[in-house]
Amino acid sequence: MCGRFTLSSSEDQLRDLFQLFEIPSPQKKFNIAPTDDVLIVIGEEKRKMLSATWGLIPSWSKDKTIQSATINARSESVFEKPAFKTSFKERRCLIPASGFFEWKKNGPLKQPYLYGLREDTLFAFAGIYAHWTSAEGEKILSCSILTTSANDFISPLHDRMPVILEPKDYDTWLKAPYDQNTLLDLCGPYGSQKMTSYPVNPRMNNVSFESPLALERVEVQGDLF
Repeated sequence: MCGRFTLSSSEDQLRDLFQLFEIPSPQKKFNIAPTDDVLIVIGEEKRKMLSATWGLIPSWSKDKTIQSATINARSESVFEKPAFKTSFKERRCLIPASGFFEWKKNGPLKQPYLYGLREDTLFAFAGIYAHWTSAEGEKILSCSILTTSANDFISPLHDRMPVILEPKDYDTWLKAPYDQNTLLDLCGPYGSQKMTSYPVNPRMNNVSFESPLALERVEVQGDLF
């Protein structure tokens, strides 16, 4: 799964990778937690970046409490789950990130590790989004991150990982006519050899710790594996 991630890339990096003219402000957030606002890229006609709440609220939901259970959507079943299937068919997005966190038990504590790509400081999760309006008229744009089975690099800590898309597949994910097999082919585990990881400041375990220090490398005893 993906329960926490970070976006520390620059505005220019966002513009260049996603081919954007305008982006919302602010862009950077170092310790993104469920129900936080995140950036998404959609491409209905041309690409644009919007702010959305992390935790998808289906249009038919009576309230937004469902969000805590919809931050992730399993790619293997996203096309059949009531909360996700319409968004997977009609409203796919890219969710920019520069890394995501997983945890290892270290005695009584949980040591966080930051995972990212070796060659790039910015990438995109495969996402889906939805529009929701409450009975009182409140309008919310929300999203979920798709997950897949973990690659060998991540599996020592978790059996799932977020779906990371290659830039060459962005248009297919955003704009291609719905074809279940084509889309699911993009949802496999990302290559282990392309990824890197290091232990970070345990202060980021607190969701309120929003600081560049959340990404600070620390020394821990023992090997990750």
